[in-house]
Amino acid sequence: MLKKKSTELNADSVRVGTSLDEIDDLIQKNQSPEEKRHNDVGSGRSVEGLCNIPELKSNKDTGVIRVGFYVIYGSAFPAWPLVELMLRSTKPKFEVVIIASPDIMRGEENMLEQLSLVIDHFSAKDDIIVRSAYDHSTGEYKDCSYDLDFACIINPYESMTTDVCRAEYLHTKGVPTFFIHYTYSVSKFDLDLYCQDHFKYFWRVYLSSTLTRDEIILNGGCVDNLKVVGYPKLDAINYKNNSEIGYSKKIIIAPHHTFGYKHLNIGAFEKFSLAYLDLPKKYPHVNFVFRPHPLWKINLKGSLGWSDEDINNFIEDLMSNENVSYSTEFNYTQLLNDSDALIHDCGSFVAEYLPTSKPCCFMMNDVSVYRNFNSIGKMCLDVHHQAISVDEVFEFIDKVVIEGVDEIRADRDRMVKKYLQINEKPASQLIIDDILSSHFSNHESFKLIANEGGLV
Repeated sequence: MLKKKSTELNADSVRVGTSLDEIDDLIQKNQSPEEKRHNDVGSGRSVEGLCNIPELKSNKDTGVIRVGFYVIYGSAFPAWPLVELMLRSTKPKFEVVIIASPDIMRGEENMLEQLSLVIDHFSAKDDIIVRSAYDHSTGEYKDCSYDLDFACIINPYESMTTDVCRAEYLHTKGVPTFFIHYTYSVSKFDLDLYCQDHFKYFWRVYLSSTLTRDEIILNGGCVDNLKVVGYPKLDAINYKNNSEIGYSKKIIIAPHHTFGYKHLNIGAFEKFSLAYLDLPKKYPHVNFVFRPHPLWKINLKGSLGWSDEDINNFIEDLMSNENVSYSTEFNYTQLLNDSDALIHDCGSFVAEYLPTSKPCCFMMNDVSVYRNFNSIGKMCLDVHHQAISVDEVFEFIDKVVIEGVDEIRADRDRMVKKYLQINEKPASQLIIDDILSSHFSNHESFKLIANEGGLV
């Protein structure tokens, strides 16, 4: 076990815009000799630039396949459809283990809060095993991989969590580890993440599109472990008709956290903050759902200098309206499906919301925001209605949402079919097929219990 206190980075030590290399340096400087020795064991640094993929265990029995998912922020968990499909499988049977993992970059208070949220949420589900990689009684980090057949990591920031929750460590333990990005890869910054050295320790890196794969190859990333399957979260996002008589429109308003970031500067909350407060009053017959990014509060303080009182006053003002609700649920796919529109400045929602076929509006400081997006991200942004001013947000609601004049809906739907829904099978099914083909020599004899035509 490793002591927590020596490696914790607080908000003061990690500045907004701090590079991954700088964060690594900070962690190295704060590590104890014991931790440095632990990190160096089996690090594989002698094979610099090569994909060092672990050999799979030759498990030939037909017993349970235990898969561990390392979760730091539950609201960023992208693999709900995959977990649900695994739990419905009977031959073979899967056991899902959720491993609550610490965020060591943003202070102890946030770390403990997020650990508790993950543990409490998943512990309420009878068919899921929950473990914590942090021992509250001793302040030590724990290895939770001891009986896993496979592991899944969704966090690309290696320095964000402790070493026992990283791909390199799991590689030394002989646990085949696969990566599913917590967001659909729409930004140029994602390419830098995929090309990090530690990605060579993954058994498999599941990608959302061939465009992402091609960009990784062109930029010299590890390629031997790449597999394009689509994005699992999209398996459960679809169109739902909300045209019942007397139905009140439901609009999601979702601010991102990237204000002032050097590597990803898309957040426009500072420009549109008053609009969030005006919307419920201007449209009293519309139901608004406030869905901020989980790091929104932290970065309001760190980047824009808001105090806790400022943030609380903003939320109280917004929530004083009867037509506003606050969304904090981990699995928000149903929220997307049930909504009528989305107004946001988020990265992941740029792609995630499109399969609903509902109108979406992207708030931006100016058109230079395009520079932050990769090729598929730009295509997603092109089929958004766009607002550079508050008046354009109002126009979107009046004309597109209320009057129903959505002139780019057909373009959105074509883009989704061509670039987002890329396979006949759901991404989750393709991942399970890949796991089974690697785990069993005769996996075709097993029947998965799954709905025909995809997940619902």
